[in-house]
Amino acid sequence: ARYCEHHPEDIVISIFVGCSAQSNHHGSILRRVMEDVSDWLDLKDDIPQGDTKFICSEFPRWLEKTMSSYGRNRRLILILDGLSALDPRENAMDLVWLPFSFPKN
Repeated sequence: ARYCEHHPEDIVISIFVGCSAQSNHHGSILRRVMEDVSDWLDLKDDIPQGDTKFICSEFPRWLEKTMSSYGRNRRLILILDGLSALDPRENAMDLVWLPFSFPKN
C-alpha cells in the first residue's frame, strides 16, 4: 500500500492464488492480469480469448504490445502470492506459463 501511495503511476496487480475456485489455474491468472492491466489503462482493446494454451502463447505478445503502446511511462508490478496453491496440471508449478522476459517497464 505504501508503494502505491508513492508511485501512483505504476500498475500494481496482486493476485492471491487459491482464494477462489478459478484463482489456482494459470490460464485464469493470465486472463485476470490482462483484465486488470486493461482496467488500469482504461483500454477497450480485445483481450485474447481461447483455451489455456492459446492464452499462454498470446500473453507475452499482448503484454508487450499493450505496455509499449499505452503504458510507456508506467511500470507493471505483478505480485503472485500463494504459488504453492497452483493447480499442478500442465506443468503450471514450473511457471512455464509466465513470460521469460517482461517489457522494460
